[in-house]
Amino acid sequence: GIDMLGIAATNIIFPIVTICTAVALLFGVGGASNFNIKMGEGDRQTAAFIAGNSITMLLIIGAMIGVVQLVFASPLLNLLGATPGVMNFAMPYTIITAFGVPFLVFSTGASHLIRADSSPRYAMFSILAGAIFNLVFDPIFLFVFKMGISGIALATTLGQMLSFCISGHYIWKKFCTVE
Repeated sequence: GIDMLGIAATNIIFPIVTICTAVALLFGVGGASNFNIKMGEGDRQTAAFIAGNSITMLLIIGAMIGVVQLVFASPLLNLLGATPGVMNFAMPYTIITAFGVPFLVFSTGASHLIRADSSPRYAMFSILAGAIFNLVFDPIFLFVFKMGISGIALATTLGQMLSFCISGHYIWKKFCTVE
């Protein structure tokens, strides 16, 4: 396994996940709420504009958080309280998961817009697919492929990418309320 230092490493970067979730909720729930208000008023053009801006902001801010996490990994981990022992596990975990941050922010926020487009099952499926992928592949990468903390980070990132692909497919191909 990864012992207690590996578990500590995944927890030390958790405030970044909280920030990602907050940003996703800001633009996802906020965008979906305003989208629904405009649709209720019969203003499809403004509703489409709001949905487009929400998606754009999810992509931009998600990419910015990922870049900051990648570029400032060491000072960020020090700021969050990583000890030298934890740092050996936290650094690879932080670097690998930084690539998944834009996918996490987008898929979490987009699920609210998908729900607003009258597809709550698809929204749930898009998030659950990535989470289930992560649950299945964490032990495979950790124990079968002996990848350690890097395997845990890779499973997490790939799960986020899967959710991104599923929700992105809906947003760009199936979004039916507005064109």
